[in-house]
Amino acid sequence: MSLKKHVAIIGGGVSGLSLRYFLSKRFPHLKITLFEKEKSLGGCIHSYDEAGFFFEKGARIFKAGKSLDLLKLIGKLGLKKEILISDKRAAHRFIWTNDSFHLLSLRPMNFFSSPLMRTLFFALLKEWKQKKKEGDETIASFAKRRLGEDVTNLFFDPLTLGIYAGDIHKLSILSCYPTLKEFEKQEGSISKGILKKIFFQRKEAFPIQGMKTSSLFTLRKGVNQLISSLAAQGNGEIHLSSSVEKIIHRQKGVDIESQGRKWQVDHLFCALSAQGAKKLMEDFDIETSRFFQHLSPMSLSVIHLGFQKNVLKKRGFGYLIPSLEKEDILGVVFDSETFPEQNKKDPQTRLSVMIKESPFNASFGLSKEKRIELAIQKVRKHLKIDELPCTQRVSDYKKAIPQFFVGHEKRVLFLRSYLNIHYPKLTFLGNYLEGISVSDCISLAEKISTSFALYP
Repeated sequence: MSLKKHVAIIGGGVSGLSLRYFLSKRFPHLKITLFEKEKSLGGCIHSYDEAGFFFEKGARIFKAGKSLDLLKLIGKLGLKKEILISDKRAAHRFIWTNDSFHLLSLRPMNFFSSPLMRTLFFALLKEWKQKKKEGDETIASFAKRRLGEDVTNLFFDPLTLGIYAGDIHKLSILSCYPTLKEFEKQEGSISKGILKKIFFQRKEAFPIQGMKTSSLFTLRKGVNQLISSLAAQGNGEIHLSSSVEKIIHRQKGVDIESQGRKWQVDHLFCALSAQGAKKLMEDFDIETSRFFQHLSPMSLSVIHLGFQKNVLKKRGFGYLIPSLEKEDILGVVFDSETFPEQNKKDPQTRLSVMIKESPFNASFGLSKEKRIELAIQKVRKHLKIDELPCTQRVSDYKKAIPQFFVGHEKRVLFLRSYLNIHYPKLTFLGNYLEGISVSDCISLAEKISTSFALYP
C-alpha cells in the first residue's frame, strides 16, 4: 500500500487551479487529482475572438491596489511581460443619471466642476461629525448614516451593482466594503481614514514601471493566459467533463464518485461555485447546506458589441446606472477605450453591456436575440450610437455572483468551525467566502495551501 498522500480538488476555475499550483510548489510529491465538470478549465473566465473582435467572458479588468495577490502570482508564473496597463482615458468613469453623464473623478478640480462630485465633497466634510456604530449593517444603512441619501443612491448603489449585481439594502458593509467599516472603527470617519492612507501608508512596489495603486490592468492575450499557465505549472491529473456526483466523509479521508468511478483520497478541497457546492452538499449535510442557502447568488448577462469604426463620442472606462433610473441595464464598459491594444483592427469599438437578474427586470428573461436588441437600443439612447454593430455575443453568468448579506462574516466563521469538528478532511474555497475578486480567490487558495498539514 502506497504511503503517498492523495488529495482531490473539485472545480477547475481560478480557485481550484490556484490551490493545485500552490500545493504543487509546497508539496512536490503530493498526489493531486482535479475534477472539472466542463470540457475546459477556467470557470467563468474565457478569452475569445469573435469575427475579428477580442472579447472576454468573466473577470478581465483588475485594479492594481486591490490585486496584489494576483500580481504576485502573475510574476511567479512568468507572465509579468504580459501585463497590460489601461489607457489613460480609463481614468474617466461616469454615472448616468437624469438623462446625462456625470464624471467620477477624485481630481480636486473635478470636485467643483461636477455636480455629482460636489455632492460627495460636501458629504465628506460633514461625515467627520457622524457617530460610530459597532457591528455589521447593510451598505445602505452605513452609507446613509455617514454620507446621506444622495451619496448612497448615486455612488454606493451603482458601484455595488457593478461589483456584486446586488441590493445595497441587503448586502453587508463589513463583507463587501470592509475597508470603509475599518476606517470608521479605527479613525472615526471614512474621510480621515482615506487621508491617513494617502499620506502615511507604505507605498506598494508594483512589478510594472508606471503602475500605481489606481492603475487598471489585464493580460495582453486575455485572462485565459492565467488559466493555461496555472494548469501547465501545477502537478497532478486533471479530469475534464468529470462531475462529482457524491462524496462520503470517512475518518481517514473522503470517498468520491465521478463518472462511474470511485476514488479514495486523504483530503478533499471543494472549489466549486456557491451554487455547485450547494448542490453537492444538499444530500450530504443539512447544516453545511444551510450556509449556501444564505448566499442567494445572482445571475448576470453581458452583451458584447463590436463596431468596425470609432463610434464613441464619450471617452473613458464606461458608466454605471443607479437603480433609481429604473433602466434595464446596469451599465456599459468601453473595452476598446480601456485596452485599445487588444483591438484586432484600428479603428474599432468594443462595448460590454451588463444586464442584471432581478424580479423587477423582465429584460433578463428575454431570449439572447432580444437582449442583443435591448443592448443596441440602450447604447443608442445613452451614447447616441446609431450604427449597428458588426458582431454581437452574449455571455451568461448563471447564479455566479454570491450575495454577502448582513452577518456573512459570522456565517463563514461558523461554517469553518463546524467543518473542522465534523468534517476535518473537507475544505471549501471560492469567491463566496472572503471576496469575489480573482485576487481574493488566489489569496484564499494560497492561505489554505499554507495551512494544510500533509501529516496531521
